Amino acid sequence: MFQQLVISDVHKIARSKKLAGAKARNLAVVQLHGYPVPEFIVLSAKSSHYSQEIDKNHRHYVDLISAVCKNKGIMLFKRPVVLRSSAPFEDTVEHSFAGQLDSFLNVMDETSFWDSIHAIWKSAHSKRLYTYIGDTRLRQLSPAVIIQNQINAQMAGVLFTAHPLNPQDLMLIEFHAGGCGDIVSGQVMPEQILVHRQSQKLVKDYEGDDYLTDFVHQQLPHLVSLAFDLENIFRHPLDIEWAFENQQFWILQARPITTLPISNRSDENSQKKQWSDFFFAERFHYPIAPLSWSFLQPLIVKNAFKDPLWYLGKLKRVKRPLTRLDNGLPVTRRQVFQLLYAPLPFSFISPDKRKELPLSHHRFHWLLEFARSIPFLASRLFFVDSQWLPWRNLYLWRIFRETTLRQLHELDLKLMTDSMREIIDVCEQTSELSDHFLAIHRWSITFADLFVSALAKFLLFTVNDRSLRTDDLLSGIKGNATFEANIELAALDPYERIQFNHFLAKYGHRSESLDFSFAPWKENPEQLLKMARLNVMGNTLETLRVENNNRRDLSIIKCLTVMAEKPYPIRLVLKPLFRCLLHSAQKFFMLRENQRDLWQRILYITRKGFLKLAGIMVMNGQLHEVDDIFYLTFSEIKIVMQGNTAPLSRISERRKRRIEWAEMPPQVLTQPISRRTLIGIGVSEGTVSGPARVVRRYEETQFINAGEILVAPAIDPGWTPLFRRISGLVLETGGVLSHAAIVAREFRMPAVTSIQNAAMIIKTGDIIRIDGKYGFVERIDDKAGS
Repeated sequence: MFQQLVISDVHKIARSKKLAGAKARNLAVVQLHGYPVPEFIVLSAKSSHYSQEIDKNHRHYVDLISAVCKNKGIMLFKRPVVLRSSAPFEDTVEHSFAGQLDSFLNVMDETSFWDSIHAIWKSAHSKRLYTYIGDTRLRQLSPAVIIQNQINAQMAGVLFTAHPLNPQDLMLIEFHAGGCGDIVSGQVMPEQILVHRQSQKLVKDYEGDDYLTDFVHQQLPHLVSLAFDLENIFRHPLDIEWAFENQQFWILQARPITTLPISNRSDENSQKKQWSDFFFAERFHYPIAPLSWSFLQPLIVKNAFKDPLWYLGKLKRVKRPLTRLDNGLPVTRRQVFQLLYAPLPFSFISPDKRKELPLSHHRFHWLLEFARSIPFLASRLFFVDSQWLPWRNLYLWRIFRETTLRQLHELDLKLMTDSMREIIDVCEQTSELSDHFLAIHRWSITFADLFVSALAKFLLFTVNDRSLRTDDLLSGIKGNATFEANIELAALDPYERIQFNHFLAKYGHRSESLDFSFAPWKENPEQLLKMARLNVMGNTLETLRVENNNRRDLSIIKCLTVMAEKPYPIRLVLKPLFRCLLHSAQKFFMLRENQRDLWQRILYITRKGFLKLAGIMVMNGQLHEVDDIFYLTFSEIKIVMQGNTAPLSRISERRKRRIEWAEMPPQVLTQPISRRTLIGIGVSEGTVSGPARVVRRYEETQFINAGEILVAPAIDPGWTPLFRRISGLVLETGGVLSHAAIVAREFRMPAVTSIQNAAMIIKTGDIIRIDGKYGFVERIDDKAGS
């Protein structure tokens, strides 16, 4: 039976699409024509039918497969291998099935080897795949498994022999230093090269660092020639994954391009609709540094997207990658949000999410989705993660905060070493802390959304007083770290050095972004001094605190008074239920805001560790400047530490590109804006009129004049000291529970969010009027020029 299950003869693989799958057959055809393909064997499509037999005689089959691999030069369990799906219907002219079946890189040990094989078999029966198949008549769903040597690539990428947007004239090549998996996962933004198909010359000269420029001019012509040869063999435009190692190109996959769009514009718009900056816009307002993205992206994707989708049983239904960079700014696949919010009643989803995301909720549709998720939620929440219990989340947060503060102090002391290995260990420990933090934080913000929504609906049905706002019940809560920082900043004497140093010790870890390439307040005291010298407008912050407390207490009394007038049996239930909902909403509402402060403390130590490492690398002559380290990825830093200096040549080009992305003019609106009233979401009650100040980057805030209304795409909590100077706030993103909205309410400042393209429609100098209760922004006088 073993001979039927394992195919090593390349001629047999090339002839047997049904057993070996189309992907393996394509590789065999390439290899038989004399082109370099990493050695591989195939577990046939029949193998999944004998999975029980294979598991039962596990050791016997391991030895047999290892022997076959050894004969083919595949160093199984000694060097990394790749396991790829290869179904009969996959990578064909009719169907690509790109990303629908699983593949695994860096498989080293026996356990991960068998787990990966089983995962590939199971992926052939996922809902994601059946949704993709739709009404086609495909029935053979058993995939073969390719076992292949993994290339230790110096350069890798994807080549389209016909550009998806211009198939007649152009060839598209995407590449970056490292493996193809980084491109597919969205962790890197690849270089792009366009080649004329007829002349086989670059459309325009490539401008990059010396290493990449040499590669483009000396090596890519060989790849282009190879690609045309393969296109002639398959007689169809190809999508080719390739790797470059030791002066040789290797073909990793070659699949026909199944669709070539007719309209450039429609394809571009379709691509844009698939991605959203909704999640990341509030967190990253400037093109993110390569080091920060490589460090944070896996943690955020795992905790914010992958794990929640897995809890709901929907992870296999989403396309990959889940995130990517768009001109240096992170975006998320919209399908992720659609699947995450599908099991929730539409009324429980915050207005900003309803406005920004195309959620396809119909009446009772959420109930059906919730019913489908119950088996997954029941089995995975009860036995895997107990944090779905609110009290448990609060307990774990308290313990985590206490232990993390102690651990951060210890890690800070460890950074006194000059050992690069020990410094890397500190950075990896902060990664583990961030991972643990996000695992707790995701539940805290979920509870904040749910309890605040539940409280609002409870008041609507019991009190039914439109003058009573849920926001008033949540304002003035003691312990708002951001508001406390602003109070101390307002009271700060910038010329009293001891007082100023005490403030830096307490709040100096704060920064304008979660991108830790940005200097925190402690490293940029001059900017902080400028903030301290700002005059507080109107009431002092202490007075605001008292007013907020009084407003909250009066609102609570009003609610209890109305409930006391209800009939006797009902009021006995309403009062304790109200107090329970109010306590939970206030607790998680404030926790949502304050947890960000601890994460910034963790990221401060992360930044400090990488800067210490950079200082040593500068002394060693590996870096020119300390902040060069932010233009390497985390894995590239480790490569450099091992003596490979190739990644260092990419620093200057990445720095240049990041600046170019940041200085890119905002996209031009194709339709003239005739509306004088823009409608968003009111997140902080009140009305105000005044001149607009459009700000896109933090450094531009120094030009804000007292009394202006700040208009921006999004802002970070680090911007909130500016609230003492502005009179109102208009943002393109965010909702009632965003950091900016919470602080705006504490300042009693009118604020409106979720106005698409607000920073393009409104110009600096325009006189505008905003209504923070109803979410209106009226352009009274276009001083800037329309």
